[in-house]
Amino acid sequence: NSSSSRTLAALVHRRKGSPSAAATALPSTSILHPIIPVFGLGASSGGAFVLLLAMSGVHFAGICSEIMAVPQMLLHSHISSQKARGVSPVFPPTMFVHMPKDVRTAQRVHLNMNILKGQGVAVKEAAVLPRPLTPDHLHLACGPEVSLEQSRAIYAALSSASYLTQEGMLKQDPRQSAWRKVLKDAKVPSITEMRLEADASPVAEELNLLWARHEIISTTMSETMDWFESTSGSSNA
Repeated sequence: NSSSSRTLAALVHRRKGSPSAAATALPSTSILHPIIPVFGLGASSGGAFVLLLAMSGVHFAGICSEIMAVPQMLLHSHISSQKARGVSPVFPPTMFVHMPKDVRTAQRVHLNMNILKGQGVAVKEAAVLPRPLTPDHLHLACGPEVSLEQSRAIYAALSSASYLTQEGMLKQDPRQSAWRKVLKDAKVPSITEMRLEADASPVAEELNLLWARHEIISTTMSETMDWFESTSGSSNA
């Protein structure tokens, strides 16, 4: 999010504008195996940290940043500092997985991609779009914790409360809407025993994914691993 990006930028400025100095509190690169390729993946602020690690001298074979990019000034600073030392800018193949509904992050992702492409870095984008809720979806995604009966009852409750379009798309951000009250009022089976807390509830996490604005993503993992394999050894070094 914007606060984590500001924190990273402030850290760089406090340490005399050097992106590499910002990694002094991070694990030493000596933990990385000298032969086995090492890849980095992070989501949200973790995605920014993975990008920063790559700028700070950690030799990744490839990285993936989910739902996050860094301020373009950080990448420009990294490139400029390397050029000032008389070396060509080096960066690993980089994949950005993001949700276009988050317009600000999407814009920043495209800026990051353009900067890296300009330096000959292999770059890939995977855009994750909103998806509909179906009667069986929550059971398929969250079972066995969510039974088929509960999944269908949740769908019926949200549909009856006009929380879904005719196509099953969520009308409101589940982080802001009162969907939990809707389920309780509808007396979904065993609702009192179901985890509903933010960041702990599989139902909440899945609804966030269907809304597709800012949530950790696993559906693109196979694509990410395939791309890592296809670009292994293709650093712009």
